[in-house]
Amino acid sequence: MFKRKTLAAFLALPALFFLAGCGESGSLVAGGGTGGTGISTGAITGFGSVIVNDVEFDVFETLITVNDNTAVENNLRLGMVAKIRGTFNPDGSTGVADLLDAENAVLGPISGFGPEVDSFTVLGQKIFVNGNTVFDNNSIFPPDLSGLVQGDIVEVYGLRETSGIWATRVEKKTPGQGGINVKGLVSNYTGQNTFNIGALLVTFTPPPPAGFDNGVFVEVEGIPNPNDPLLMTATEIELEDLEDAEFDPAEGEEVEVEGFVSGFTSISHFFVNGKLVDASGARFEGGLASDLADDVRVEAEGVWTMIDGDLVLLAEEIEFE
Repeated sequence: MFKRKTLAAFLALPALFFLAGCGESGSLVAGGGTGGTGISTGAITGFGSVIVNDVEFDVFETLITVNDNTAVENNLRLGMVAKIRGTFNPDGSTGVADLLDAENAVLGPISGFGPEVDSFTVLGQKIFVNGNTVFDNNSIFPPDLSGLVQGDIVEVYGLRETSGIWATRVEKKTPGQGGINVKGLVSNYTGQNTFNIGALLVTFTPPPPAGFDNGVFVEVEGIPNPNDPLLMTATEIELEDLEDAEFDPAEGEEVEVEGFVSGFTSISHFFVNGKLVDASGARFEGGLASDLADDVRVEAEGVWTMIDGDLVLLAEEIEFE
């Protein structure tokens, strides 16, 4: 199988021709519009094509990757968190995906449960589940939290907030099936050979990749310490921002992103899944503008727009989830 980073260079030239041939990127299609190219990020909620953020994307000729490996539509599952680059149709509910990448948040052994209700810990990451979490019924019996025990190796897809990861999908793995890994922001790096991802302390020997520093989003593959669930030795460190470059929106493109609000300072300045959002002119569904705050789960839809020298998701709709 080819790694996605190997495919990036191959895709770069065709992508340029694709975008150049599209003409204007168009305006937001939710609720009507001209359609156009753009990015959608969120959990997969249905098939018959692939449904993300209430848009059904045709994936017949889509380049699909799952956890950096080439895949096909049949490899996709409900609850996987996917990034899609493609074209939105004017009807606001359909589109055509050119690229689709689904990636887990963490894969490793369960080290404990609670004390919070409906939660467990994997590689130092607190995992929360609720009625919307999809438990894989081929590997977890019964397909809910009671079907898991300490020591089970699980793959978790989900959305991050301040205190942990809200799982959208949980699947149990057999030992040796897939590499142990965790994704998150680097913290407590002092130039030595250790850093943190949440409560997990990671040690490494090879030099980290160029651009590695505190606040950078990384994927770490490695070996967990059997005597301490909060220790891990890295075998590979990758910068996710570099790998995801093909999913960076261009000015004027549509953006739909699902996630938790962070860095909230005002209605015109907050982040959703790493995207800076200005919702000062947005319409709100399922809540009010005054309900916006850190760790509130929303879907933001709008156009990637240059405002005062910064590219911002100028939201036309905020939906509380």
